[in-house]
Amino acid sequence: MTDMLWGQLAKGVEALSPLLLAALSWLSLRIAALISAKVRNERLHGILTRLDDAVFMAVREVEQVFVSMLKNANDDGALSADERRDAKDAAVRAARSYLGARGVAELCKVLGLVDDEVERLLSARVEGAVYNLRAHPSRMLGSVLRSALKNVVPPPSSPNGTH
Repeated sequence: MTDMLWGQLAKGVEALSPLLLAALSWLSLRIAALISAKVRNERLHGILTRLDDAVFMAVREVEQVFVSMLKNANDDGALSADERRDAKDAAVRAARSYLGARGVAELCKVLGLVDDEVERLLSARVEGAVYNLRAHPSRMLGSVLRSALKNVVPPPSSPNGTH
């Protein structure tokens, strides 16, 4: 009797093996797609974070060096339209230089952009950063400091409990 059961079980496994193989193949394809999507998302997140950091640094630099000098030179402390355009262009150039050629190429590749579209993206990000700095200067600076300090490791404690 047991030989007959083992024979029937072997025939059942033999009959189901193509289905099991198909299910495992489908599962492996789904896992590969999930991993691929995760890698793409992480890459996109990384380049956008790098872009935001570069734009913020560029805007702060231009604001501290260029804009404050122009505002002090003007009697009313306001910038003309040409001066605002020059400041924006300087911030876009600075952001592009912070990203570097490889960063811009990676940005184009990840986002599927061409060079003109990168300029428009940088220009829009600069305008957004300027708006955020004007609207919430302490919040913008606070978030940058938090992100910068998040990766700082505290110094090891000495045996007597002092640093």
